[in-house]
Amino acid sequence: MKKNKIDILNRLIQYSALATCILQTNNLESEVVYTDIDPGYYGVGSSGYTIDFDDDGTPEFAVHGLSNAGWSGSYMVRVEGLTSGAFIEMYSGWSAYVAALNFDSTISSGKIWQNGLLMMGVAYHNSGGWWSSYGYWNGDIDKYLGLKFQSDGATHYGWARLNVYTLSYLDKLRFYVKDFAFQDSSGTTIKAGEGQLLNTNAVNIELLADISDNGNGSDLRLTFHTADDETALAGYRCMFVKVADTLGFDLAAAQLVSPANYIDFPTTGGAYGQAILGVSTTNDINGELITTGIPYVAYVLSIANASGTTDKLSAASNEVVLTGLPVNVGNLSQNSEFDVTLHPNSIVIIFDQLPESNLKLSIFDVNGKEILFGSINVNQTTFQFSPAAGLYFISVTGANYKETKQIFVAD
Repeated sequence: MKKNKIDILNRLIQYSALATCILQTNNLESEVVYTDIDPGYYGVGSSGYTIDFDDDGTPEFAVHGLSNAGWSGSYMVRVEGLTSGAFIEMYSGWSAYVAALNFDSTISSGKIWQNGLLMMGVAYHNSGGWWSSYGYWNGDIDKYLGLKFQSDGATHYGWARLNVYTLSYLDKLRFYVKDFAFQDSSGTTIKAGEGQLLNTNAVNIELLADISDNGNGSDLRLTFHTADDETALAGYRCMFVKVADTLGFDLAAAQLVSPANYIDFPTTGGAYGQAILGVSTTNDINGELITTGIPYVAYVLSIANASGTTDKLSAASNEVVLTGLPVNVGNLSQNSEFDVTLHPNSIVIIFDQLPESNLKLSIFDVNGKEILFGSINVNQTTFQFSPAAGLYFISVTGANYKETKQIFVAD
């Protein structure tokens, strides 16, 4: 976790991702104190994350999920003010749902503030499979909570940046807490996103996935976040590279790739999750058609405009091999390091010993849809899982670990 103090007079300075120090200036009366949650917190099910703005050991807020609370099959993401002086910004109107703020929204005294345990988004369904969802946090990427708290008798305004993924019967409680900041000066307004460490020109790739079974580029889907600051960018080039060709593939090599061998993508306004789909005629960087049996990774090249200084190349994506499976989940494991136990409404993933920390679980159906996503940090982890009968693929991945197995759910 990285903390920075930022002089409000210099709030537009872009910082290096390595900055970990407290930046001191001659004007210390008005500062933004920023905390980067590195690598971020994935919330799944009833897990939660607490926010301690002033780092005094007493958190002011918590974001967490809740399952089957009050209604049959309900799934909620909530934020809670943990102290009597902790308040959350709400939207006006009949609904008691938390505001989902855009970047640069003003957070100040002239807003609607409420204390307690408050709903961000909720989805529920009945036994017949019908479901619906409510709230302003539902499938939102890079939105902000407006927050207000008391510290030593002073009022401070702050924000927290989150993703809340689509709330539905199959894609339940998934949220991702990225960072937060507050205005150190009592009663001073803050803007949503003010003080955050921007990835200027850089793209963060989330996932390269095999989503079909055509045996060509139309099987590929690349999901990534555009740069936080696009003012110096003309657009993006998305490229697929054989793993065997990645040695020596750098910025200079990416700049020389022929237009026929990458996919153009426009700027979007900054910091938005995007996805591109290949087509049957999609080539790799060498002009060869994407095909089965070959491991590929993806890169995204950010192209500088006239005001920009240089292009930037993303890190490589995860590796994908197009196979005969309807979804690319990797090679099925022969000697498994984890066991799977199925119960009527849950699935348990069991390791004798975790190969590494912060593992990710994905379960795919035979149509290539990811129906469950979660984090594994203990030897035995239980997830809510109530699928229809059929074949499913279970993939557990980490920085240096990947294992896949299949299960069949009977009627």
